[in-house]
Amino acid sequence: MIAASPPPQRPPVTPVSDDHLPERDAAAAEAADETEMPLPSDPRTFFLGGLFALGVFAVLYVASAIILPVVLAFV
Repeated sequence: MIAASPPPQRPPVTPVSDDHLPERDAAAAEAADETEMPLPSDPRTFFLGGLFALGVFAVLYVASAIILPVVLAFV
């Protein structure tokens, strides 16, 4: 027979206040934001974006028979 052991006990979670955390400088925050998200340099990324745009336009063209009368009714 196999005996099951009880699950391990976790320490209680206490909330942490943000009062003692150092605040970042606004210029440092902007510099960090710019370095975290560089512009994509891979051409495949641009081509995928172009395909996505073409797909959106195709869906809008197909749905125009439904969307155009609804929009005109609101106008």
